[in-house]
Amino acid sequence: MISLFDHNFDVEAERSVHRDASSALGAIVDLKEQLEAARKEGFEAGRTIGHQDAKAELDAEAAARFEQERQSIQTQLAQLAEQDTRLHRGTERDIIELFLGVADRLAPQLITQYGPALAADRIRQAVQQTRTDPELTISASPEVVAVLDEETPSWLTEASNRLEIDICADPDMPKGSAKVRWKGGRLEYDIEAACTKILQALAQAAEEYNEAT
Repeated sequence: MISLFDHNFDVEAERSVHRDASSALGAIVDLKEQLEAARKEGFEAGRTIGHQDAKAELDAEAAARFEQERQSIQTQLAQLAEQDTRLHRGTERDIIELFLGVADRLAPQLITQYGPALAADRIRQAVQQTRTDPELTISASPEVVAVLDEETPSWLTEASNRLEIDICADPDMPKGSAKVRWKGGRLEYDIEAACTKILQALAQAAEEYNEAT
C-alpha cells in the first residue's frame, strides 16, 4: 500500500502520453509510407496500363492506316493491271492487223513475181527426190514451165539420162502452181493457195480476237 504512493502519477502519465504519441506518430509514419508506396505502385500500374492502352490505340491506328494503304495500293495495282491489259490487247490487235495488212499487200506481189520461180525450185527438189523412179510427170502453169525452159537445163539433162520426164503446161492451173507425179508418190505445190490460206487464217484470227475483246 505504501509503495503505491511512491509512484509519481504525473510523470508516469506524461511518459504514457509520450509513449502513446510516439506509437501514434510511428503508426502515422508507417501509414504514410504505406500510402506513399501504394500511391507509387498505383501510379506505376496506372502508367503501365495507360501506356498499354496508348500502345494498343497506336497499334490500332497503325493497323487501320496500313489497311487503308493496302487497299489504296491494291486499287492502284488493279487499275494498272487493267490499263496494261487494255494496252496489251491493243498491241496484239495492232500486230494482227499489221501482219494482215502486210500479207494482203505482199501476197499478190509474191505470187506474181516469185510464184513461178518458187514452183520451179520445188520441181527441182522433187526431181532430186525421185532418182529411183524411171518415170516423172510434171504439170505446171505456163509461167512455171517458162521458168524451167529459160534456165540452163543441166539438172533436167542429168535427170533425163536416168528418167523419162514429161513436162506439160496446164493453162487451167493457178499461176505459181505445179504437180509432180512419179511412181512412188506425188507433189502438189500451189503458192497462191498457200498465201490464200495464210490470209484467211490471219483474217480469222483478227476477227476472233476482236470478238473476244
